This record gives sequence, C-alpha cells and structure tokens, in this order.
Amino acid sequence: MSKLNIAEWHKWYTHQAGWTRATRKYLLEKIQFSKKMNVLDVGCGTGALADEFDVLGWHGIDLDLEALWFAKKMNQNRKLARADALNIPFEDKQFNLVFAHYLLLWISDPIKIILEMKRVTKSGGYVVFWGEPDHAGRLDFPNENVEIGVRQTESLTNQGANVLIGRSLGSLLVSSGLEDVFFGVIGGEWTGEQQVDLLELKVLESDHSKNGSGTKTQGYLFGDGNFIYIPTFFGCGRKV
Repeated sequence: MSKLNIAEWHKWYTHQAGWTRATRKYLLEKIQFSKKMNVLDVGCGTGALADEFDVLGWHGIDLDLEALWFAKKMNQNRKLARADALNIPFEDKQFNLVFAHYLLLWISDPIKIILEMKRVTKSGGYVVFWGEPDHAGRLDFPNENVEIGVRQTESLTNQGANVLIGRSLGSLLVSSGLEDVFFGVIGGEWTGEQQVDLLELKVLESDHSKNGSGTKTQGYLFGDGNFIYIPTFFGCGRKV
C-alpha cells in the first residue's frame, strides 16, 4: 500500500478532529469562549481545525511546509507561519486562546512546549489541548488483534512518539503554572458494525512502518462488535 499524500493526511486529520469535536464544544463553553478572541493553533498541520476558528481570529504555525501550503490553498486569508512550537514567533501575551491537537505525542520535552504556549497567552487566557492519545493504554478486541496493537505501539515509540503522553497531560499542565487546570479522557463509543476504510488502513500501515519487520496490519480483524480504543486525554489551564 502506498504512502499517504498531503490530501489524504488532511482527510485523516479532519477525521481525528471529528473524534474531539464534542470535547472542543464542551471546553469552549467552559472557558466562555468569545468570537472576539484571537486564537493560535500550534502544530496546525493542514488546517483541519481552522474552519472552526477562521472567523474568530485564527492563526496557525507548523514546521511542515507542505502542510502549510495545503492549509493556505484551502483558504488564502489564513494567517500561517512556518515555526517551531519551541520558539513561537510572537511576543508575550498575544492570544486569548492557544491550543494544540495531537501534538505532544511527538514532543520529547512537552513541558517546554506548554511553557512557550503559555508565554504567548494573554493574562486570563487559556492553553488547551483538545486531544492527546495514550497509546500505552490501548485496548484491542478481539484477542487476535492484541499482538498487532502492541506492534503498532512499539513502532510509534521507535518513531519518537511518547506513548504515555495522554496520562501525563494533567500533571504537565499543573507543572507549567497554569491555574484552574481541568483534564479528562474522551469516551469511546462504537456502533455494532465498525467500518474501516482504505485511508485508515494506510494510517495503520504508516504507524507500523518502523517496527523493523514490515507492515503488520494484514489479518487485523474489523467487524461486528470489534474495536480499537486508544484513551485520548484533553486538558486546559488558565494563565494568571
């Protein structure tokens, strides 16, 4: 199976955004989000979340130039910059809301990212993580899928992913000095028939690409009542 192109990655990121949409709605209500606020999307990728915030002063940064080009092509009015989250190119206290989505999974020193996000947040503003997966806590059913799930987690670790980041999120937010820290786990829900399309299989194979023994998704059982559950944590904190 071929590697994903940028349009397919955008489709996948948008699919991921669907998993956390209800959590965003809940947290935005909790922090009393206003359309007058400026927001910064750290690690914005292809702009999968931009449409939810474009009319609300959305800015996005990412290191992936191809992803930024894609995001800009989708909407020429988007404010984008190629930048490292460890060195956000904005002065202190610029944004009411600074957020990330599936970012810390790939960061070796996540507290540094959180502190940098906090730096560019205005006093009274919020740093929010819509979703950070905890691959080390994954569940697979039926049992025939467990070994493949273990290999996927091992492959992600070999690629530099922090498979424990989800459960660490609350502690990291507290350690950063943010106030009113709130965090939790997004629930898992399934229908009786689980549908897996070609794109999802491509992503699974991409995740397995560094396990040293080739693709291991063949034989994965998808069907009635079967599921993959990777606990995904959310969290937010207010800057004083």
